[in-house]
Amino acid sequence: MGRYSLLVLVLFSEFCVAQSIDSLYQSGSDNFARGLLNAAFVDFTKVISKSPSNAQAYLKRGRVRQAGKDTLGAIYDYTQAIRYAPDSVDGYYYRAMIQRDRGDYVLANLDFTKALSLKPNNSDIFYQRGISWVGLNEYEKAINDFNAVSKASPDYADALYHRGYCYFQLQKPEIAVKDLTLSLSINPSAEAYYQRGLIKKFYKKYADALLDFDEALKLNPDYTVAIYERGILRVNVGNKEGYKDLTKAALGGYEPAATALKMYKYSSLDSMLVYQAPEIIVEAMKPEYQQALRITLQTSQVAVTALSFFIGSPVSDALNRSKLLKPDSDLGDNTIAARLPGMTTVDETRCNERTIQNASSSQVNIYCIIFLLRKQVNLLKDDIAEGYMKDLEDLVVQIDNIRISPGGSDTQRTRELLIMMQPIFNKLQARINAIKKITSLEERD
Repeated sequence: MGRYSLLVLVLFSEFCVAQSIDSLYQSGSDNFARGLLNAAFVDFTKVISKSPSNAQAYLKRGRVRQAGKDTLGAIYDYTQAIRYAPDSVDGYYYRAMIQRDRGDYVLANLDFTKALSLKPNNSDIFYQRGISWVGLNEYEKAINDFNAVSKASPDYADALYHRGYCYFQLQKPEIAVKDLTLSLSINPSAEAYYQRGLIKKFYKKYADALLDFDEALKLNPDYTVAIYERGILRVNVGNKEGYKDLTKAALGGYEPAATALKMYKYSSLDSMLVYQAPEIIVEAMKPEYQQALRITLQTSQVAVTALSFFIGSPVSDALNRSKLLKPDSDLGDNTIAARLPGMTTVDETRCNERTIQNASSSQVNIYCIIFLLRKQVNLLKDDIAEGYMKDLEDLVVQIDNIRISPGGSDTQRTRELLIMMQPIFNKLQARINAIKKITSLEERD
């Protein structure tokens, strides 16, 4: 083959590789936009395998992982993006956002500050760093950042809200109220009404504080801490509706509300029935409701134990020994569609409370766990438990998409999804314990 022909062949090969990378990158972007996280993850991983120093692919895969709540994987990808593109504003920004959400405010601010050095006039970066300063109780520094935001965008309601909060922490209530009121005039929010209500309560303007708490709860009826504060204030001014608020807040898992009920000596079911909470308590007194609480708690604990066994074992060994991810092993059904979200066709002679409780950790089946929990959570009619249930179902769908995809061998991603399940099961258990604590028949006076 002549030298010219060889050069043409090399150039053509490079063109094909570049075209393949571009098409994979576009496919990943399209899948991400459609919410198809697994497909997007696969696409960007293929791009990286073909182009290991592709900073943009790392950045995009980091976004996918972040959306899938794989925070450690996302941090790794953003770090790689920064490694190959040291001037990547987005790399620093998104890594900072995750660090802040994890409570690593110092690391977050280092990244936000670096991002600002690369893009000095970006209001959003100033705003996000300001929130991190709040997390560090550095209120003066936070105010400086929120000032920069307000100077560039005077109608940035959230910046005004957070600045008002900072002024209150610095014992400057007049300025705080001014900022919160301005924020509310631009974009009414439950949080701003709540903060302004706290200030008014602190300065004993109780009628005005109650009005603000009322407005906050109109915008967000499940705002537990606002329910609690309104409850305390109502009780203190002689309004027995306050006991209803405190009961609802306690059921929301807010411990100070349960403590307040005991202090006021209205912690028993009988007392709460008298004091304006019958619609909350009567349902919980039914035997089937108490049974649903018990089964949910026990099943969640079985799930946590089984996940610990699976995650603590070598991947190959766990996959071979565990029935956790084998939908046919206990349910006798082949399609995930039959199980989520309704799962009405599961063989309940093979998937029930008894079979789950008697199974060893290696024999527990995650599909059966989700099936049992869904039935019980439907009976509880609790919005918070329902939210946790939906999060678990979403993760199981992602796991099953990996299982039925060609090859079905992305064990690392499966493991990551299972790790993400553990804290959700723990939160569900905490929620059920909170409900049991406030509705337990054993607490009668």
